[in-house]
Amino acid sequence: MDSLCSILFFLFTFFSFYPVSSFASQPSYKEHCDSIVQESTPNEHTLNSFPLGDHHTGYYKGGDSIIDVGASWNSFSFKLSQRNTHATQIPNVFKVEGTISFRSTNAFRNGDGSYYYQGHYGFRGGYLAFKLDGFWSESSGKVCMVGTSHGYSRKGNSLNVNAVFKLYNVFNASNITSLVSGSLESLSSEEDENYFKSISLLMFPKANYEYTLDSVEADNEFPFRSDAKHALALNLDSLSFCKHPLSWMTSGLQLEYSPECNSFKNCSPIGESGSSSKLPPLMSLKGIECSLTKKHRLRVLVEFSPIGYYLVNQGFDPKTMLVGEGLWNEKNNMLRVVACHMMGKASSSLVDTHIDDCSIRLRLIFPSIWSIKNTSTIVGQIWSNKRANDPGYFKVITFRNDNEHGVGGQGLKYEYSQLEKVNQSCPTNNKPIDHEKIYPDAFSYNMRFDMSVRESKKKVAWGYSYPLAVDDQFYEPDTSYSDSFSSYSTEIPDRIINNNNNSLFNISYKISISVQSYSKLSDKRSLFNLSSERVKISAEGTYDAGAGTLCMIGCRDLNNGTPKAHSVDCEILLKFQFPSLDTNDGSLIKGSIKSLRDKNSDPLYFKPLELSAVAYYRESARRNVWRMDMEVVMALTSTTLACVFVGLQLYYVKSNQMCYPLSHLL
Repeated sequence: MDSLCSILFFLFTFFSFYPVSSFASQPSYKEHCDSIVQESTPNEHTLNSFPLGDHHTGYYKGGDSIIDVGASWNSFSFKLSQRNTHATQIPNVFKVEGTISFRSTNAFRNGDGSYYYQGHYGFRGGYLAFKLDGFWSESSGKVCMVGTSHGYSRKGNSLNVNAVFKLYNVFNASNITSLVSGSLESLSSEEDENYFKSISLLMFPKANYEYTLDSVEADNEFPFRSDAKHALALNLDSLSFCKHPLSWMTSGLQLEYSPECNSFKNCSPIGESGSSSKLPPLMSLKGIECSLTKKHRLRVLVEFSPIGYYLVNQGFDPKTMLVGEGLWNEKNNMLRVVACHMMGKASSSLVDTHIDDCSIRLRLIFPSIWSIKNTSTIVGQIWSNKRANDPGYFKVITFRNDNEHGVGGQGLKYEYSQLEKVNQSCPTNNKPIDHEKIYPDAFSYNMRFDMSVRESKKKVAWGYSYPLAVDDQFYEPDTSYSDSFSSYSTEIPDRIINNNNNSLFNISYKISISVQSYSKLSDKRSLFNLSSERVKISAEGTYDAGAGTLCMIGCRDLNNGTPKAHSVDCEILLKFQFPSLDTNDGSLIKGSIKSLRDKNSDPLYFKPLELSAVAYYRESARRNVWRMDMEVVMALTSTTLACVFVGLQLYYVKSNQMCYPLSHLL
C-alpha cells in the first residue's frame, strides 16, 4: 500500500511540474464543413488514394499571434494518416485524418557553412500542431477537416483551440500550373486569448505530375553558349538537385543586371516588392521535387530576396517567386528551367494564388575553369522569351554563387593570369634559407586564417581568408601528416621540412572583409567606399614556403548598392608574412592590402590597410596539449603518491601504537 501511494504521489508530482497538453473534444464536422464536402459514413476497408501523400510541406501567411513566424520560415508540414483513409458511401468522397504542424527552427547557416542556433522561446515556442479529421471530394478537389491544437503558442503557453482546415484543388493529377491553396481558421471567439486570424496556406501538389518541358523544344529555346564548353561533366541524376550539397549551393545566388538597369522596369522578372524598391540582389533555386521515374527531371521554386542576406526570413510572398520545371542536359552539362509567375489578388491571403505567364527561362552550369575574375562554382542566366516591347519583358540577368568549395568532378582546374605582375611587385627573395625556421606547408590548414583590419591605425573591419588552389591542385587542407607521428611528439614532420627547402608555390585565395562601422566610413578613399558592407577579394600569387612570405595580386568586386554586371578592380597588392611553426603563442601573421592605382587621379585608389592574424598553428597546439597533458599527469601522480605515503604512515602508526607512549604520539 505504501509503495502504491508513493507511485501515485510521484505521478502527481511529475504531471504537476510537466503538464501534458491534450487534444480537446473534436468540433462538429457537420456544422463547419458539410457545405464544402458532405459528411458520409466510411466503409471498413482502407484506400491509399489521397493525392497529397502521407507527408507534404507548404507555405503559409498569418498566424503571428500564435506562431513564431520569424523562426518557422513560413513553412508548415501536413501529415496524413494513411491507415485512416477510407472510402465512404458517397462515391468519390473519402474520409481522411491527419495533422498539420508548424515547427520553428533556430538553426542558421554561417558563411563558412557551419551552423549556429538562436531562439528566445525554447522548445515550447517551437512546435504547434492541429489534429484533424474530415473528408475529401475527389471530383471537386475540396478538403475540409476539423480538429483541435496541441503544443504551445508563440508566448509559450499551452494552446488548446478548435480550428477548421480547408484545401482546394486537391486532384489526382497535376502539372506546372497546379497549386493547392487553403486556410486554417480558428473556431474560438475573438475574445478568446488563443483566438487567431485566418492562416492562408499554399502547397505544390506532387501527385502524378506531368512534365511539360519537351527536350526537343528545350534545345530550340536554350541555344548552346560558348561557356558551356567549359562546363563540368558531372554524372548527376535529377535527385542531386534536391539533396545536399547542391541544394545549399543554389541558395544565395548573386544577381548581376545590365549596366543601364536602375529600376524594375524592363530589368526584373518580378514586380516591385512592397518592402523594397531596389532590384533584388539575391536569388535561390530550391528543389520542390525530383522525379523518380523520369531521368534528369525536377521541379523548382525560384525565390528572389530584396535584401543582401538570404538567411533573414522575408516572409512568404508569391509575387517575389517563380515556380518551374527543369531538365538536366547531359550533353551540354546544363540545367534548363521554364519558370512561371505566381499571381494573387490579395497580399494578405494565398487562397487566390494561381500560376500565370510561363515566359521566363533559366540556364545554369558548373564552370570547370576558375580564374581570378571567376571563382564561382555556379553561373547562369535568366531571360524572357517575350519581345522587348511586350509587357513583362526584361533584360538578360546573369547570376553566380560565391561558395567556397566546388562540386568536384574531373576536369576542374584553376588558370593563373597575374604571376608576371606578382613577380614585378614582389621580386624573389634571394636570401639564404634559415633551416632553423620552418614555415607552414602550402597545403596545410595553417594557410587559412581570420584577421583584424586597420585603416589609418584604426580598427575598421575583420575578415577571413582561405586558399582556392595551390599550383595545379585545388586546396584541400592536408592533415595526413598528423597521423604519421605520435600525438605526444614535438618534432616537425620531415615532409614539411623537405617541402620548405627552396619551395615556391603558385597559390590563389579568396578573402572576405566585413566592415564594423560602415556608417562612419565616409572617406572617399576608403576601400569600403565603392563596395557594400562586405568586400570580396579574389587573389593569386606566390607563396615562399622557405621564408613564409605570401605575395598576391587581387581583384575586388565593385558594388555600390545595385548589383550590376560583374565589375572588378584588379590593381591591388596583398602581402603576408607568416611566423615560423615553432613560434610562441600569440605571434601574428602580418599583412597589408594596397592599391596600385594613382593616388591623386584615380577614383578607385584606396588607403592602405594593415592586417594581422593570430598564428595558432596545429603543431604548436599539439605541443601545448602534450605539455598540458604531462602537467596533469605529473600533478595526479604526485597527489596520488602523497596520499599513498600518508596512508602508509597512518597504517604504520596504528599497527605500532602500543610501542609508543601517549606523550610521544602527541
